Amino acid sequence: MKSKILICFLLSLHLQSCFLISHKFKITNNYIKSNLAFYQGFKFSELKVDSLDSLGIPFTYERVRSVYLEIDNPNRKQSKKIYFYEPNSNYSWSNPQEFHLPILPIKMKMNSWYIIDGLVFWGNPTLSKFLYMDELGNCHSYTVPHISNW
Repeated sequence: MKSKILICFLLSLHLQSCFLISHKFKITNNYIKSNLAFYQGFKFSELKVDSLDSLGIPFTYERVRSVYLEIDNPNRKQSKKIYFYEPNSNYSWSNPQEFHLPILPIKMKMNSWYIIDGLVFWGNPTLSKFLYMDELGNCHSYTVPHISNW
């Protein structure tokens, strides 16, 4: 009986930890920061937006240009903060034409939309964030609704 209670307790503790250890992100016009380290890369794209949905988030859009953040050496320490326009230790940017770029080659412009794809969401790289640079140069981030069969 005690072993069943212990197993139930450990199982419930494990399930709670899955929800408590989710990634949280802060994005500015200079960096992206997570409460946990970036142990895998993500895709950063400049968008041409055709229409917005009722919440003001891009509904139809085209990717104008995309680059990937990559980890140079998975055995080295990963960072919780990735700078867009400063070199990051153990990380680099790449696209099909260029590799190992030290800084993000896409310069964010005012009144423009961007998207970051492949952010980790409870261990699964399915989270995306739209970014909008307003007329004052402030960065606003919007989470893409996560659609799941669960």
